[in-house]
Amino acid sequence: MNDTPNADQGQPTTADEFDDDTLAELWHEWTKEAERLGKLARGAFLELQTRMSDRKASKLDTPHWRGTMKPGAIHHTVDDPECFCRLLLPHIGTDELDAAFVQPPAPPMHVDHRVLNELEKRGGIIAKIIGEERRSVRGEEVLVLTRKEEAKE
Repeated sequence: MNDTPNADQGQPTTADEFDDDTLAELWHEWTKEAERLGKLARGAFLELQTRMSDRKASKLDTPHWRGTMKPGAIHHTVDDPECFCRLLLPHIGTDELDAAFVQPPAPPMHVDHRVLNELEKRGGIIAKIIGEERRSVRGEEVLVLTRKEEAKE
């Protein structure tokens, strides 16, 4: 899109002043540009961080920017939890061991509707229960834009 809206030229300046086609065009072009700029920004930041790391610098002081390399968070780990557990067990009680080696909570129950569809084919009481208990909910509407093919001349 070559024409950029400009208040000085008497063109629209807020979204509600544009027609639908122009808004779709702006969305398309600006989304592509935002992705491109995001990649460039992440690349620039990574390069700056790499340069500082390579020269083992902890401070950045340029004419326009000041920065500090802050150490990352400390994460504790045990390389072999099973071996660690066997080494500790003779010296602590099982309650303490269980408290130290916690398991993540079980995930919430999930229904596989592909399986339900197959079960429903059995008919009878199974199909009746599934039919009465399962419901379909439509998600929120989402606008999907596609570009029309350019008119062939």
